[in-house]
Amino acid sequence: MKPSISVQNVYKISAPTAQSDSSSLDTEWTVLAAVLSDTLQYYKLHGDKKGFERLKAFRKLVLPIISEGADFSPIMLDDAVWTCFSDSSDAYETAKAVLDRIRTENESGDRHFTIKLLLHRGETIIEEKRLFGDAVQLMMELLPHLPENEICLTNSAVPEKTPVYGMRRLPSPESEAAREERILYVADSNGKRDLSEAGGFLLLLRRFANFPDPAFISAWESVIGEEEHWTKGEKIKKRISEIETAFFFEDVETAVESARNKLSELKRQYSQTETAILPVQAVIDFEDAYRTENPSAPKVSFDFSDIEPGCIHITFGALRSTPDNLDIPTSPPFDGNKAAQLYRVASRTADQTNSPLLFRYHDFLMPGESDPCFYCGRKDHDAVSCPSKMLEYTDGRIFEKLGYMPAPQINRLFLDYFTTPGNSENPSASSIPEAMECVYELTSIFQIRYLKMVWESDGGSWTEMGSGTRNRNGGRLWLALDCIRTSKLDRAVAILDSCLKDFPTDYRVYAAFGIVNIEKQDTKSADYFFSLALFYAHTTTQKIHALFLSYRLYLLSENFIEAGKQLSQIRLLDPNCHDMLYLSARLELLSDNSDSALQKIMRLVRENRRYFVQTLIDPDLAGYRKAVSQELENMITSTRDEAETVRGEVEKQIRRLESLFGKDDKLLKEFYSMMELIEKNRKLNSYFGWLDVVRFSHIVISRGKRIVQQQKRLSLDALDNVKELVNSRFSEIEPFPESTQKNTVANQCISILKETERIENGIFFENPKEFGNALEDANELEDRISQIDPKIKRLKAIIEFKKFLSVFGRIFLVTQGINLIIGLLLFPLVTHLIVVNFLELRLTSVYSELSAYIGGLILIGSVFGTLLAVVMAVNRIYSE
Repeated sequence: MKPSISVQNVYKISAPTAQSDSSSLDTEWTVLAAVLSDTLQYYKLHGDKKGFERLKAFRKLVLPIISEGADFSPIMLDDAVWTCFSDSSDAYETAKAVLDRIRTENESGDRHFTIKLLLHRGETIIEEKRLFGDAVQLMMELLPHLPENEICLTNSAVPEKTPVYGMRRLPSPESEAAREERILYVADSNGKRDLSEAGGFLLLLRRFANFPDPAFISAWESVIGEEEHWTKGEKIKKRISEIETAFFFEDVETAVESARNKLSELKRQYSQTETAILPVQAVIDFEDAYRTENPSAPKVSFDFSDIEPGCIHITFGALRSTPDNLDIPTSPPFDGNKAAQLYRVASRTADQTNSPLLFRYHDFLMPGESDPCFYCGRKDHDAVSCPSKMLEYTDGRIFEKLGYMPAPQINRLFLDYFTTPGNSENPSASSIPEAMECVYELTSIFQIRYLKMVWESDGGSWTEMGSGTRNRNGGRLWLALDCIRTSKLDRAVAILDSCLKDFPTDYRVYAAFGIVNIEKQDTKSADYFFSLALFYAHTTTQKIHALFLSYRLYLLSENFIEAGKQLSQIRLLDPNCHDMLYLSARLELLSDNSDSALQKIMRLVRENRRYFVQTLIDPDLAGYRKAVSQELENMITSTRDEAETVRGEVEKQIRRLESLFGKDDKLLKEFYSMMELIEKNRKLNSYFGWLDVVRFSHIVISRGKRIVQQQKRLSLDALDNVKELVNSRFSEIEPFPESTQKNTVANQCISILKETERIENGIFFENPKEFGNALEDANELEDRISQIDPKIKRLKAIIEFKKFLSVFGRIFLVTQGINLIIGLLLFPLVTHLIVVNFLELRLTSVYSELSAYIGGLILIGSVFGTLLAVVMAVNRIYSE
């Protein structure tokens, strides 16, 4: 298993037995972490075997040194060595010895070790085989941000009389402890910045490193670079680098006055207006903050990204070290009991930094001696060496990223680029800073990567290009395009000539020829080939792109009439093309129709938020920065106000849902997640963040209303079904005569109807108890109705039985009466007539047996009469 540069598995540390009788100690220790920082990369480059050998060599170097000075045996974790000290001075001396040993080894040995050394004092738990606690957890968070081959100390671990030369602030630590320890002292700089030749106040002037304007560099060298250019009160002047110079003064007032004079002289020689932003950072600090032998010296820090250009800043330590009666107006006002890292010294005259501009660096984006680059418009390089040639496809992600940043963070992003030392010309694609990538994205439709995207397009609309399927079979044309990207123009021309012979009607060949002539600075030939590309273009996308390329040529040659004609042709092809609408509005600005053009741009920003960032940083809008900034600020403000309003509605909606369904209901999990997204975007305080707050809020509100309405509908439908069931029971018992059983059933039905009405009122008025349990209550009411059904059946049976008895009784009496008449009267009479009149027999013997026959006849008639009465009664009941 390869060692990891991470130290996040600290709970699994295996260590030698601690030099203590206690198996577990919980107290404050100074913890030293020595980490071999490039282990993973070394493993990838050289393999596991050499990587492990290097790791063993590192341990062999540092373990004896650490073991000698530490209070506990070192603990090894992959590529890190940890140990604890009771005294910070011992820890620092040990770290210094480790660093010296590593430097000696790097100078003389075959292996090069890159390490990170961090000291921090805090609560630490040391056990036999484990080392953990708050101090260890904090150090794990700080380690990834540290410089290499330096000793870094947190402010809690700085021992007395320890020389420290610089302080740095870490980027947005997550934990509260890390935020408190965000100041790091980098000690033992090995001569990197030796500023302690004299005590007193330090004025540090630093110009933008990536600002290639020769006029300004000349002014800088004239005012700052010459050794004989002194200011009254200066004790020592030290040139640190080409971009940074330090001055030392006995008092802070002289330092402030000197800073003002130098900045004023720079402005004068640079021929800038009084309100222009000067690309220089000025900070006044108390010199002992860099290297101190006094432990009570002020521990202050500043980060260059916090220093506004063209302004004078002064640290808390410097202000605290001034006489009490010295009045230096600062923003915010100085309060000796409340530390702030930096204070801005008020200027004698109004300056650009006091203006409410959202973006402040338009003027610094396009300086240089070259003509504007066809691809990006910058003047610090020619088209043939434009860094945008090495950029791959983008889908606006850099604009999305900046859109989620507040304006101060966007300004800091560009300030970091301008102040970063290094060559700004022709960086590789992987080294292009985000700020410059965003500038190149402003003109992406004119760049080679966009040409490639058009070639791959399946012929959809200009706006949807890149989102559909792509044809990646480029062949020789792609090879020619790669030659152009790498500035191998002769090779590209040879390939394109062969393509032209084989594909004389291919739009792409002519477009590529046009790009080649752009890089050869032959604009007439480029225009000719772009017109041929338009002629042979088959799809609307290809035609639009050819017109954009021609537009770019006319624009750079300041032929605004022809440039406008190209955009007009694009309008005929696609009236809704956003790029065309933006460029058309921007072209209107050149004709002094600023009000109409700005309104069009703002309308486009509202329709497509991508253009918010483009409008914010576009250097071509620099002349209208105040108007644009005001419009965008109004847009942000209105969006923020809307977001806060709808966010309040979201909170009401969630409270409503919680009261109706309960906080633990599954339905609310999604709403809690959406609320977290809303709060996350709200904290960004950015335009895109506020837009997302509005969008997510409306989703929550509409979805919450829909869920409540759906729940109401389901509940009311269930209650309507209950009422129908109850009414059907009423209909069933209505024909029955009054009885105790009927009244019982009716009372139960009435009770259910009242309960239904109560639940309905609870639903309409959103009573939490009734609303949340409506469906369950409806089901319970249906169960109660089902319990009534047996009673109704019994009631029906009783009524039917009574009716049967009534009908049966009437029929039975009739049949039995007839039976008796037949048996007692008709049968004897008929018998007498037959016997006497027809048979002429004597009746004596017949009459003696007649009673038996009469009795039998009556019995048989009674049985058949009863059966007949039953049948007739049943038949009549069912027939009714």
